[in-house]
Amino acid sequence: MRINERCYPHPVLGHASDGQEDVGGSMFQASIDVGFDQTAVFFDIHMIVSNPTIQKLLSEKKAEYVVHVECGQTFYRWAERSTRANWSFAVSKDLVNGSVEVLPVICARERIENYQVQGAHEDFGDASFTIEEGDFLAIGDPFEIDVDVTFDVLQKVSSIMELQLGDQADGDPLEVDFNCDKIIARVSRMDFENFRLCENNVAMQEVSVCMLSLPVLIEAVQKVMATDDEGLGGRRWYKVLKAKIDDLGLGAGAESLEIAQRILESPLRRAFAMLSQELENLE
Repeated sequence: MRINERCYPHPVLGHASDGQEDVGGSMFQASIDVGFDQTAVFFDIHMIVSNPTIQKLLSEKKAEYVVHVECGQTFYRWAERSTRANWSFAVSKDLVNGSVEVLPVICARERIENYQVQGAHEDFGDASFTIEEGDFLAIGDPFEIDVDVTFDVLQKVSSIMELQLGDQADGDPLEVDFNCDKIIARVSRMDFENFRLCENNVAMQEVSVCMLSLPVLIEAVQKVMATDDEGLGGRRWYKVLKAKIDDLGLGAGAESLEIAQRILESPLRRAFAMLSQELENLE
């Protein structure tokens, strides 16, 4: 949830206008730890507010901590609320993908009459305000989280790599584009159509991983392991791949071929095993 520059009818901790903070001498900070498993994304929320007025409202349960969460890729938006400064919640991985924006705030839980906050800027004078349920009392710094930077994502090669029909002639080698959020591999029409014919055969899927995904991934690993990221560090495939390489812990001396095979979980062994099973079924 993006909070654009705006003015509020009452002083809001963490908000500033024309370089002047609405509320001085206090702070509102939040930290968010993110974890993953096969089905969900877990958020551990930790919030600290030092303003006595807002602290009192929280202790009286007239205010609450809220995190607004928004995923631009899936268009999913929601808010999690708690009267506790430290709490956790989980979100199904089916609802989020890629970049997720998180905004911590403190909101009123009910109508509050004659609101005056300690440390309000002198421009507010002695004015008091009527706060409605849901109005912001404090705004924290926003977070941006990549919920797909985790290892089970790479079990599906399609999460970082996509095959497309290219314009090269039949027999020409594949072309690879690393300058997108996914790695794009382009092949000739004949190769593309043959690949589609193999999609529904499990054994041939494993073979295609070795024929297509493995060599492309080797080159991608080389780019991630290089000193110069060539401006690719912000790409989604780069961040996902780097997270996986860091987790493998193979050291700087590891060869890209070894790393790629580890990431794909022994693709040669799986391909040969599936082909052997297919041959047995034919006998």
